[in-house]
Amino acid sequence: MLSHQRTLNRSVACEGVGLHTGERVSMTLRPAPANRGVVFHRVDLPGAPTIPARPDHVVDTQYATTVAKDGASVKTIEHLMAALAGTGVDNVQVDLTGPEVQIMDGSAMPFVEMVRQAGLRRQLAPKTFLKVRQPITVEVGTRSLRIVPSQRLKVIYTMCFDHPILGEQTSAMDVGRERFVRDLAPCRTFGFLRDLDMLQRMGLAKGGSLENALVIGEEGVINGPLHFPDELVRHKVLDLMGDLFLLGKPLVGTIIAHGAGHQLHLQLVRRIQEQLAGEIEPLGLSAAAVEQWVSPLLPAAPGLRAAAIGSGPSRRGASPVALPLPAPTAVPMRGLPLPSPRATPILFWTGTRHPHPIHGGHGRLACRRPPARHVPRRKEGHEVASHARPVVAVDNLTHGF
Repeated sequence: MLSHQRTLNRSVACEGVGLHTGERVSMTLRPAPANRGVVFHRVDLPGAPTIPARPDHVVDTQYATTVAKDGASVKTIEHLMAALAGTGVDNVQVDLTGPEVQIMDGSAMPFVEMVRQAGLRRQLAPKTFLKVRQPITVEVGTRSLRIVPSQRLKVIYTMCFDHPILGEQTSAMDVGRERFVRDLAPCRTFGFLRDLDMLQRMGLAKGGSLENALVIGEEGVINGPLHFPDELVRHKVLDLMGDLFLLGKPLVGTIIAHGAGHQLHLQLVRRIQEQLAGEIEPLGLSAAAVEQWVSPLLPAAPGLRAAAIGSGPSRRGASPVALPLPAPTAVPMRGLPLPSPRATPILFWTGTRHPHPIHGGHGRLACRRPPARHVPRRKEGHEVASHARPVVAVDNLTHGF
C-alpha cells in the first residue's frame, strides 16, 4: 500500500564535482528510520555533524540552496531534494565528503537513477500530505509566488529572461511521479555567459562546465541541443520542487510563480511552516479522497473493501490506525468523487477488546464521522472562511470505507 512512508532499500553512492566549490565529492544515500526526513552527514568533518534539510536550517539562497547547522554546511541541495520528492522518498541519510552536493550533469536525473538502483522500502509510519486550504502569496518587487487550494499538485511557472532570444517562458503541468521523472528530472541548470566573470569573482561556479550546465550566449544556447524547447523554465520548476521538499512532506495545491527563485521559494516554505506551527493534525479521509488528492504524486493504491467493526463511541484523541483488508475483488478508487466529510466514517483504535493490527495489543474498533471543521465547505471561486486553517496535514494511513 502507498499510505506509508518510504526509504531506500539499500545504500547507493556516486562521485562528482560541486558546481560552485569545484571540489570533488563522494555522496552515499542510505536508508533512514521513519519520520527522520532528509538528513545530511558531513562525514569529512570531525564527529560527522548532521544537518536536517529543514527550512530553519537554510542559510543562503544565492544561486543555490544551502543548509547549515553548528558550523557545518551543505550547498546546492535542490536537485537532490527534487529527485527524492519526485520519486517518493521520505527518509534518507545523505553522507557527503565535502561541502556541496555534486552537480552531475546539471539535472536531477542522475539522482533519480540512484533511487532506482537502491529501490524503495515501505515503512510502518503513515505518509502525510500538506493540503493548502487558503491562498498564500509572497512577493518581492515584480516577482511573486502564490499557492492556492486544488485537488492535486500543479505548477504554473513563468520566467522573463533578460535576453533577446529567450524572452518569456511559461510551463504549466500537473506534477506527479511519472511526469516528474519524464518531464522535469532531465532539465539541466543554466547560466548566462555574460555573468560568468561576476560569479567567479563571488567565488561561485568554480566547477561549472559545458558538461554540467547549459550556457547561454548572445545568440542562444551554446552547448545545445535542449532536451525540451522550454527546458530552462522547467528547470526552475525542478528547483521549486526541491525547495518545497524542505517542508518534509508532499504539498497539494496549485502554485503560480512569476520570476521566482530560491529566495521566494524559501519565503513560501516558511510561510507555510508558520501556518502549520501548532496546527498540524491528522485529517481522516476516505481511501477515495486520499487517492484523489495524492494520485499525481504516487501510483494508485490497491482497492479496499468494507468490513464489519465494533459499534460504540470512539475515544477523542485516539490515533487513527489503518486496517488493510483482503478482498477477493478489489474496488477501484481512481476516478471516484471526493466524498463529503460528514459521509466519511473513520476507523479508530479505542480500547482493549481486539488485537491491535500493528503492535498486537488489545482494544476496540469503533467508527465515527469526523467533524465538519476538518474540511470547510467552499463554493467554487470563493475564499475559505477566515477561521479555517490555511494548511492541513492529511494522514494517508487513515482509511474510511
